[in-house]
Amino acid sequence: MLNFIIGSCIASFCSCLAERLLINENLFTRSHCATCHHQLAWYNLIPIISYCLQNGLCSYCQTKIPKHLILVEIFGGLSLMLFAHQMMLLWLLFSFIFLSVQDYLTQTINIWLAWLTCLISLLQLNYHPQTAWLFWSLSTFCLSSLLFLFIKQQWLGSGDFPIILTLWFSLSLKDFSLCLMIASCCAILVLFFFKLKVIPLIPFLTLGYWLVNILPQVINPQ
Repeated sequence: MLNFIIGSCIASFCSCLAERLLINENLFTRSHCATCHHQLAWYNLIPIISYCLQNGLCSYCQTKIPKHLILVEIFGGLSLMLFAHQMMLLWLLFSFIFLSVQDYLTQTINIWLAWLTCLISLLQLNYHPQTAWLFWSLSTFCLSSLLFLFIKQQWLGSGDFPIILTLWFSLSLKDFSLCLMIASCCAILVLFFFKLKVIPLIPFLTLGYWLVNILPQVINPQ
């Protein structure tokens, strides 16, 4: 339970930081309502609990609090609770949370963080046998070329490129394929049911990555 509480706090902080960087707001000012700008008391800032006690409304102006905030907090709490001893996985998940919030709100992301995450995932590679490096390198080149073509055709955003490469570096070929399949199916369902023309992809990639890492624990619980 403690890990869930800490994880939800970290995710809440990532969400706040992502939003403030998008609008170039001072990172060190106290939290406030985005609508009425009233400073929030400590009891307005308890992850998940405050949202539920306030019925999803600001205590001061009664404006609806965006639902993505509580979803992010729940996601962060579950992530730390389930993967408490997997530091690289947690780094990727909380980085993806940050980028997902930005992508969801404006369909733009902090590209420097995206490429830093990609670089770190590349540097920690240790599961490819030496004899497979040629195949892996060629596969990476082909994937990069394909993603570049998609971006040129405007089928993907440029910010999706480093995230998909990060998944490629971090997952086995089977898990990478499953992750993309989950993300694609979820995105298609949202497009269909909500009649949208454009959607942010990174939140769906994050969900796919999370589920792919959850499945082994569900299938083979220890």
